[in-house]
Amino acid sequence: MKFKNFALAISVFCGAVLVSCSNDEDDNRLSMTLKTTDVTSNSAIVAWEPVKGAIYYEVSITHEGEALDDPEMIEDKTSYEFDELLAGKEYEVKVLAGKSFASEKIIAEGKVQLTTKTLPEEFVGTWAKSDDKYIFKADGTGNFRYSIPVENCAEAWGFRKTTWTVNEGKLTIRIYATSVTSTSETFSYSFNEDNTVLTLNETEQYKKEE
Repeated sequence: MKFKNFALAISVFCGAVLVSCSNDEDDNRLSMTLKTTDVTSNSAIVAWEPVKGAIYYEVSITHEGEALDDPEMIEDKTSYEFDELLAGKEYEVKVLAGKSFASEKIIAEGKVQLTTKTLPEEFVGTWAKSDDKYIFKADGTGNFRYSIPVENCAEAWGFRKTTWTVNEGKLTIRIYATSVTSTSETFSYSFNEDNTVLTLNETEQYKKEE
């Protein structure tokens, strides 16, 4: 019985050794330092130093633990620009450096947190001019509602997804016709004293709805 118990102890111990060795590859990975630049309300650039032996970098971004898209694999540069981010939100960017496409051998990795800039509060709300309406949300998303002439119909409306941002005293609105097709326009802007009238390009006046 003593011999059997001793043998069992050896087998359990050996099993523990095997398990502890299974993460050696991760332990040997180099640490990469990632830096963020040009952070706006909806975009940011993440850059890093080249890793010796790396032939590609895999870049991913998450918000509140959820991936925004599939990881992007790049080979010929050491920076990546993210766009279509939400304003005033925290993101985590992760970069893996690989030395082999065939075996997916990872030799280095790095992470960095970034927070996009907030947008001016006075823009947030619904702005109407005749039958057209812009709806600006605090995170930089929104909608554009416009009238559609339809025979025998008193009122018909179309809706488009929008994003908006303010940079260097200019308002840029992007309107999406589809999920991948869009047009953007940049305006000068001004408000009246109580921020209830938004004037674009000194001529187009939109009134804020309650």
